[in-house]
Amino acid sequence: MRKDPKAQWLTSGSTRTGNYAALRCQPVTLVVRLLTIELRKYMNFTEELQNLNYIAVVIATITSYVLGFVWYHWAVFGEAWANALGLTKEEADKTEGLGGAFAISLVSGLTKTIFIALLMSATNISGLISGAFFGAVLAIVFTATSLGYYNGFARTPSKLTLINSAHSVIELALIGAIIGVFT
Repeated sequence: MRKDPKAQWLTSGSTRTGNYAALRCQPVTLVVRLLTIELRKYMNFTEELQNLNYIAVVIATITSYVLGFVWYHWAVFGEAWANALGLTKEEADKTEGLGGAFAISLVSGLTKTIFIALLMSATNISGLISGAFFGAVLAIVFTATSLGYYNGFARTPSKLTLINSAHSVIELALIGAIIGVFT
């Protein structure tokens, strides 16, 4: 049997060969590798990462982080959010032990910003309005819909779902707008 060069990259360096070698790897690995190969047809990730406007990335990441502080402030949506979770103001204001959550929030904002910047570059989206629309659509399609059914099954109050989903839509719209302005 001849070695199939297309199947070799799917086997994680395994010595397995043959037309169906790809089916022997983990499904998630297979999907990631197939997506990576498909995306490489349209963009060179290394080159795209080098060409990103990192000033825009930093501004959008910081904006994402600040939005979270403002959005969940007691005077904005913090009180409604805390009530939906059954928390008092004192419990909601207590930040002891939340250092990891704040760090993850910052890393999450950076990751979302870089991903949106790469997608906007790959799809040639630029400008304030186009970027904001793109970000909002991503948030609605991926985050808001997911939160809707996750929280529905978890029997989480719909008010909480609405507050968190709206935050995501505004956050990704702002990220898209900032990246769009700088491209």
